Amino acid sequence: MKSTLLEAVETRFAEVEEEPLYSIATLVDPRYKDRFFTKSDNLRLATDNLILEVAKIERAASEEPEAAEPMRNTPRQEASSSLGSVLDEILEENQLEARSVSTSADVQVQTYLSEQTSPRKSNPLHYWKDNASRFPSLAAVATRFLCGQ
Repeated sequence: MKSTLLEAVETRFAEVEEEPLYSIATLVDPRYKDRFFTKSDNLRLATDNLILEVAKIERAASEEPEAAEPMRNTPRQEASSSLGSVLDEILEENQLEARSVSTSADVQVQTYLSEQTSPRKSNPLHYWKDNASRFPSLAAVATRFLCGQ
């Protein structure tokens, strides 16, 4: 009976590690993190998906205009510069920003995962409330995935 039950559970839940909703929710739960993934490929995929989610949050935050900081006009190199060079300059700025966002997201996720797990009886939302200043974008992702928002 025990082996039949185990086989039924394995059959029904074999693909659950590959579902982004469940895998990210597991990773951002400080009681579990990456401890219960059975396949390293699934863990790598889940970690990559989490980094992408954190990067989305950071990108959205960087695109919002800040009320305290006035818009700055940066002078172009030449008044007669071509449209192509202006577009190249904008593209270069965007690429630099995208790289720094993904690096920041990666650092937040790797730092979080390298820390010790929380006790099983602890509340994961209390953890994220206490650590929101250390992992701001990751905390936003965790709140969304753990609360179903």
